[in-house]
Amino acid sequence: MPLNVLAAVSTLFLVPSVFLSSGGYVVLSDAGVCAPNEQSMVRSIALYNPPVSDLGEYNSRKLFLGIYRIDWSGWHRGRKYIVIPSWVLFVASGFFPAAWAIRFASRRRREQRAWRWREQARCPGCGYDVQSTPDRCPECGEQIAKG
Repeated sequence: MPLNVLAAVSTLFLVPSVFLSSGGYVVLSDAGVCAPNEQSMVRSIALYNPPVSDLGEYNSRKLFLGIYRIDWSGWHRGRKYIVIPSWVLFVASGFFPAAWAIRFASRRRREQRAWRWREQARCPGCGYDVQSTPDRCPECGEQIAKG
């Protein structure tokens, strides 16, 4: 898949992931979308670790970067959840647009340098002065295009 398409798709997910996540966290379950009250209970388990007697049996583990995994046997026959901070989604969805911008800028810089070197009668590969040898670069051996 081209990098431009990935950049466009991840940019589309960038804004909703920040503004639509409730409470700054996104709750994912193994059964799909969670109801809002279920999301708030899972968030409270992950962040505040309430007493087991209040919500039933659960196991909460912090994985990394504020991402939690909850195994909750006291709700819906042992459903599993992952709680992800919205900033993690924000950073992850910004990867492809940033990669596209870096690639675009470096390609533009290479094209400008090649144009400038052609104007100054330099080798497009290494920048060596080729005014005395217009057919081939004596430094790197690259064929010089006439034009």
